Amino acid sequence: MAAIYQRCLTVADWMPEEVKATADFDRDTEGERLFVEETGAGRILGYVAVWEPESFIHHLYVDPEVQGRRVGVRLLTSLLDHVALPWRLKCSCSNQRAHQFYLSQGWVELEMGDSEAGPYMLMELTDGV
Repeated sequence: MAAIYQRCLTVADWMPEEVKATADFDRDTEGERLFVEETGAGRILGYVAVWEPESFIHHLYVDPEVQGRRVGVRLLTSLLDHVALPWRLKCSCSNQRAHQFYLSQGWVELEMGDSEAGPYMLMELTDGV
């Protein structure tokens, strides 16, 4: 999962370099429950990290080699049996691909905010994937 995290950060041209430079998988997922999507051979294709007390999705990363193959949809669907709805997440406004993905899955925009990575949209899903 840490390798996927780093590969995704490497290709995230929308993310400020200073944020990428300080990213640390262990620190950034501490206390969160991790769910993975893997092949039958055990290769991890992606993961989602959830702060369960608030049903907050902190990370959803899919290996760049398999993006666009519904791995993200399967990861979110896997949460339905484990994490109570509604779910919330912050999506960087600069990450248009992720923003469009969440909208296509039924997420709604709640409000704008600002973080060290720039402006983000707080989004919520109430009805499942």
